[in-house]
Amino acid sequence: MSVESVTKLGSGPSVELEPGYERPARIPRGALLPIGVAIAFLGSMAGIGGGLFGVPVLHFLRGVPLSRAVATSLGLVLTVATLSTITESLHAENSLRPTVLLCVVVGALVGIQVGFRIAERIGGRTLRILFISLLLIAAARVAYGLLASADSAVETVLAAESLSIDQILLCGLIGFLGGGVAPLFGIGGGLIVTPALFLVFPQAGFVSARAISLANAVVTGSRSLYLHHTAGRVLWPELAWLMPGAVLGAVLGTQLVHKAGVAPYAQGILLATLLVTALRFLRDLRRTEEPQPSSDVKAPG
Repeated sequence: MSVESVTKLGSGPSVELEPGYERPARIPRGALLPIGVAIAFLGSMAGIGGGLFGVPVLHFLRGVPLSRAVATSLGLVLTVATLSTITESLHAENSLRPTVLLCVVVGALVGIQVGFRIAERIGGRTLRILFISLLLIAAARVAYGLLASADSAVETVLAAESLSIDQILLCGLIGFLGGGVAPLFGIGGGLIVTPALFLVFPQAGFVSARAISLANAVVTGSRSLYLHHTAGRVLWPELAWLMPGAVLGAVLGTQLVHKAGVAPYAQGILLATLLVTALRFLRDLRRTEEPQPSSDVKAPG
């Protein structure tokens, strides 16, 4: 495989990196297999698909540029969402609501196109700032949900086969926002869809909200992955190690979240992950601020 030499001013010998990597990897590629299991397990429980975990792993631990980490993590999202949805549909306590899901998916398909066009036009620093803002907003929503109510029975409006016009538009808007963030941040939209459904329909129950969100992520993840693949951003060798573990983790996580008393813990996992990841990206943003170039320093070469 061809490599490119990267020389940093004052850093000594050059560091050889594979194309598509901006810094030396901290972990070997094979470590992505067990990491994929853990990401899928937590992601399927929390209803976020796993991109929230996958992007930092690829970016910080594998040295993948943020734009490529976003694109590559969508393959992980698609795997987790697909296996979680299949497992959910076969479960005795299936929490999917077809009517609500359809409204969310239609909105998401429109949002994906908008999000991808935005992703084509913004730089890495702006992407980091938007990602941090999104994480903090989602964390506030999940925290509110935890304080407002514990997991409860499925609300009648979600279980019904018909929705009012207002409810259809609201579900479509939730899907649009979730679809918009998918190609931007390498996630399935669960950061928006899960807490939004849970808060807009407070009696729906977290288990139902996460099931609908993951099913929607099958659509947003596959479409966003295709768009990024055509743009040449997806690193398939990384996905080859992440996806097998994700299959196992998604099935286990979906089965466990249906156990009595587990849903609040799943929400807690989501909240903690949102906050930790936001802080990590904020730290990275501050450390990578480029200083003003000195007039007496020449560019190498």
